[in-house]
Amino acid sequence: MILLAIGLILVVLGFFVIKTSTGGVVYQRVSFTTEGFDQNPITISGLLIKPPGQITGKVPGVVFANGFTGCKEWYVQMTREMAKEGLVVLSIDLRGHGRSGGASAMASDEANDMLAAGAWMRKNVPEVDAAHITAMGHSLGGVTATRAGVVQQDKTFSSVVAVWCWTSWKDVMTDMMGPIDAFVGRSWLFTVFAPKLDINAPDNDARFNMVNMVNDTKPPNYLLEIGSVDEMVSVDREDQIIEKATASARRIGPEPNVKESVTYGSFADGTARKLVVTNDDHLSELMSGAITAQAVDWIKQSAGMPAAVSLKAPFLVTRVLGLLVLGIGVLLLVIGALSLTRHRLFPDGVEIVVEPVFDGPSTRGFLDVLIYALPVLAASLLAMPLAKLFGMTSLAPYMVINETGIFNLARTLILLPLFIALMVFVALRASAAGKLGSKMREGAGRWVRSAGYGLIPVVLTVVVLAAIGGPLLLPRVFPMMPAFFILGIVVIGGAFWLEDYLFYKLAYPALKAPDGETSQWKVLLVRTVVLDLVLIFALLPLMNGLGVSIHLYVLSLPLVLVLVFAAPFLAGMAKISMRLRALTGGSLAFALMLSSLLAWTVTTILGVRGH
Repeated sequence: MILLAIGLILVVLGFFVIKTSTGGVVYQRVSFTTEGFDQNPITISGLLIKPPGQITGKVPGVVFANGFTGCKEWYVQMTREMAKEGLVVLSIDLRGHGRSGGASAMASDEANDMLAAGAWMRKNVPEVDAAHITAMGHSLGGVTATRAGVVQQDKTFSSVVAVWCWTSWKDVMTDMMGPIDAFVGRSWLFTVFAPKLDINAPDNDARFNMVNMVNDTKPPNYLLEIGSVDEMVSVDREDQIIEKATASARRIGPEPNVKESVTYGSFADGTARKLVVTNDDHLSELMSGAITAQAVDWIKQSAGMPAAVSLKAPFLVTRVLGLLVLGIGVLLLVIGALSLTRHRLFPDGVEIVVEPVFDGPSTRGFLDVLIYALPVLAASLLAMPLAKLFGMTSLAPYMVINETGIFNLARTLILLPLFIALMVFVALRASAAGKLGSKMREGAGRWVRSAGYGLIPVVLTVVVLAAIGGPLLLPRVFPMMPAFFILGIVVIGGAFWLEDYLFYKLAYPALKAPDGETSQWKVLLVRTVVLDLVLIFALLPLMNGLGVSIHLYVLSLPLVLVLVFAAPFLAGMAKISMRLRALTGGSLAFALMLSSLLAWTVTTILGVRGH
């Protein structure tokens, strides 16, 4: 009850903090189609944000596009600030994101979404000066804005602001993960974007290379902003784009080399260009006051309005802090609800003893651990090759659900014979003792209670966020395609449950001391090591050796080492599993809790839909 009370207080506090940092402007949810730009039009969801009060005369307009896996609600702190500065902003979900329809195409088709948004704004928002509409976006949205400014046919956009832009998609993946063939090229087969974007195709670089697309006039009045510690692209890459876009301006100007924060060209003829480098990383670019201030100034200058005498970066982190408080509050509500409900579902209040498969205490020690670990690791190692052999390249259109679903389904198929053999053995032993019927009834009752217990977190989280999500302009709460949400729970949850079952039936009795406590550290250590090796073994078939690196901020670390660093998180998972297993007598509650929260998070807040 104490946890429920504290959680409720934090939820209310988070609500008011977010509400305060969201107000002061006018919001209107809108939607439109890409008819006229796409052969098969799709519906785009938008959020129209206007300055408070009556707008006199015409003001500049902005079409703002989200980053990869994001949605328009992620950027309210930036778009709200623009509206407070007198601009009208139409923030959109790119196709395959948020509430929009269609499938993500990694910026190859998304330019049509932005062009359709600009056309809709021209036609339906009379307060906007149709001659001065800016295309703006972050990450994937920055690439989309750049591309839209290049390919536009009717001067929809008079200026473009890109917060991050790739030189090419291939360059981004190489910078992040090393040589394409070493990992990305081999794993691309299993991504949901393979049909739209094949990174191994010879023409990939030509189709997605922004250096090839930009020139001295396209896109018009181009501002490129980047954080100096952006882990997804270097400042040197952005220099390449601006160098290409300012070739003529630098030939006639005093400075032959590109300099940061220097405006090249002229706003009057659309050749203005500027590179701004801030102290942000890729995530903090979403709430950077410096980036927002520079963008507002650029948009106003492009519309013929005077530049600000001194740029003062607004503080945009309040909304994010409110979301953090809200998240902690929801977490405490969930823990309190679990604690309260546990005493009703399992009123005896004692921990349920794990029964070993074989009779009596184990005398084989770590041999039983190996009987569990070796099949699990072998299944992880063989899962992706098996998936490739049987053509399992498309399971669900949601990123992460698709890739983890394919892996877990293939791994489950490999482990299924061992699981069936154990179930038969347990059933035969119970039958010989005349307890098969009672064991089945007891197991069925426990499974039903464990299922309800495991679903409490996701149900409570959805209910709370659904109730307050609309007023707070939070990301959508329910997935676009519920069938794939359920599929994610079944496939991923089934794999979690199977691995848990094998661990507790085979390895746990050999690790647990008679007093039940002194060897808990040994149980936790073995479980964590095996789970970490599961991750490593899963990716080994996709690697050309162990030297594949992943770039994190200014560090470049081997991917295998990054996976090793996942051990603390995996230890936490193992601890939760042990606790829930002791409370509920089974692994179902843990599997449902973890998989349903993962599936809900991926398909609602982080999800991006592919083919």
